[in-house]
Formats: sequence, C-alpha cells, structure tokens
Amino acid sequence: MPQNSSDMKRLAELNSLFLTLNNKDQDIALIILRSLKFAQSVMSSPDPADRTRKPPENRFA
Repeated sequence: MPQNSSDMKRLAELNSLFLTLNNKDQDIALIILRSLKFAQSVMSSPDPADRTRKPPENRFA
C-alpha cells in the first residue's frame, strides 16, 4: 500500500526524533511501542471471549 507524502514526512520526523534519543531512551521508547502494539492486538481480537480466562479447576476439593 503506497504511503502519501504527509505520512512519509511524519515518519521521517519520528525517525529523526528517535535518533536524537540516547540508547536508554531509545530502549524505553521501543518498549512503549511494543506494549502499545500488544495492547492494540488484544483489543482488536475478533471475539471478546478470547480475552477472558477460565478460572482453574479446584482439583483438591
């Protein structure tokens, strides 16, 4: 899918800002982005039942 020029400008700006960060801050930014990506994938799950967990069975009762 081709990107328009405003998307390309925005991406270039984000890349240049990212490169101004030191190594520690770059790592933190990447952790945040990965966390957001994970949260988005969970929230966009097709079936809400996929997000709920069944409680474990009580085997010793």
